[in-house]
Amino acid sequence: MNGKFAYVLSSSESDYFSEMTAVSLASLRLTNPNANAVLLIDSKSRNSERPIISRLVDDFDEIVEIDIEDKSPYYFSRYMKVKSRDFISGDFLYIDGDTIILKNLEDIWNSENDLCGALDLSSKNFSVNIPQDQIDSFRALGWAKNKGPYINCGVLYMKDNAEVRKFCDEWFRNWIDFGNIVKKYYDQPSFNYSLDRSDLNFHLLSQDWNAQVGWTPLDARDARIAHVFSGQFETRQDTVLHLASRKLRDEGVMDIDLLKEAIANGHVWTSLDTIKKNWAMRRYTAAAGLAVKRVGRELKSKISMAS
Repeated sequence: MNGKFAYVLSSSESDYFSEMTAVSLASLRLTNPNANAVLLIDSKSRNSERPIISRLVDDFDEIVEIDIEDKSPYYFSRYMKVKSRDFISGDFLYIDGDTIILKNLEDIWNSENDLCGALDLSSKNFSVNIPQDQIDSFRALGWAKNKGPYINCGVLYMKDNAEVRKFCDEWFRNWIDFGNIVKKYYDQPSFNYSLDRSDLNFHLLSQDWNAQVGWTPLDARDARIAHVFSGQFETRQDTVLHLASRKLRDEGVMDIDLLKEAIANGHVWTSLDTIKKNWAMRRYTAAAGLAVKRVGRELKSKISMAS
């Protein structure tokens, strides 16, 4: 039996998290028509009268409402992610809302591993890659630096077994410690600290499962899940996630045609306007043309400065 695709949502009228999650779910439906999708949502968000919330409740197969103490949406969302194993029955693939699903994901259910995830921030170049601010956080807590690969928590596969539940309990304890000391409730440092000290059967997914194109455009090549990274939804025009989320907010309309075009093209950008984007899409001639133009501009600038 296949597992579930899990999302987490804590949202208010001032953000785009609800619209973003709806767009990601729509892309999942287009590429995985048989998907069983579950939404973890805090009670405050669930009881909102915003139409987008009603839409999400209708569009998901299962809604798990979680009533927790009144804190910020940021805290709520991380709490629900870290505790997701407690709230969902069966195997599941957790997916962040700032994603577009570009391919079928059904073969994840064939995994024999307890836990799966992909590298953070980089694709093929680093086995260990920890952002400096998170290294500083490790030091503040007296945590030893990770020896293994540093995992991005935007896409995580979890088996439903005792070993994974034990790991997630440890992750939660370390997450609480991290928040109490650092005063920021990031989920990723505590996940990696817990994983580095676990004997769990962990499998490193290839980067196409969590292509963090907002950081490394080259990851977009053959991406199954494009992880855009959220932000600047009022102004950004460069990704279909931003355009579709804004249209959903402003007009109440899901731009299915835009999503279908992105899936057909295999990328989430509205324009292939950089060398790396074209290279990722195997448009080598276009990439070379942009490179030549850039060299020309640099030479022109140097000549101008010299004169």
